[in-house]
Amino acid sequence: MTTLVAWIVFTPTGDKPELPRAIYIASDSRISWGSKSHTWDAGRKLFSPTYEPHLFGYCGDVVFPSLMLGQISTAINRNVFFELNSTAEEKHAQFVNSIQKSFNRQSNAPNEGFSIVHAFRSNSWPSTEYHFWLVEFIAKSKSWTSTKVPIPNSTSTLISLGTGARGLKSEFTKWEKSASGGMSRAIFSAFCDNLSNGNDPLSG
Repeated sequence: MTTLVAWIVFTPTGDKPELPRAIYIASDSRISWGSKSHTWDAGRKLFSPTYEPHLFGYCGDVVFPSLMLGQISTAINRNVFFELNSTAEEKHAQFVNSIQKSFNRQSNAPNEGFSIVHAFRSNSWPSTEYHFWLVEFIAKSKSWTSTKVPIPNSTSTLISLGTGARGLKSEFTKWEKSASGGMSRAIFSAFCDNLSNGNDPLSG
């Protein structure tokens, strides 16, 4: 299915080390159809519009999230998606509303569950704020949830999703014991090791 991880980064050097400096999202590129023998390793699961500092990623069902996030990213780049001067919460609400409206335009389409992550940076330094949400469609109940993920006070994982999340956790444990523990490089290295070690046959 997927290995997706997002993390927040702080740095002890420079101005205001108590403030976060970045959010990163990493994902594998394997799309699978039920087994490790039916895969495609060149799928896109992450989207980063250039007009505004948003990041999107998904896991679970492929067709709807990938098409919808591509459309939304294009609309943001053309400055036609959000209302002028919208707050971070208003932008996320509009994002969720657009996803749901588009999803409801389906007719007799197969419904599969999926998760979408949405990261956003608002305001200019040093008043910068970072926001992170998890949006989920639960196919069994045909219901939606949108949860704002708290931002921690040090470099750490915000969320890990997909079939590769369990193997990722064990790789994190190894890297946290290294000299790079507590740093962004440890999280990304754990992600890379999880893929290269083949911990999840549905991620690649």
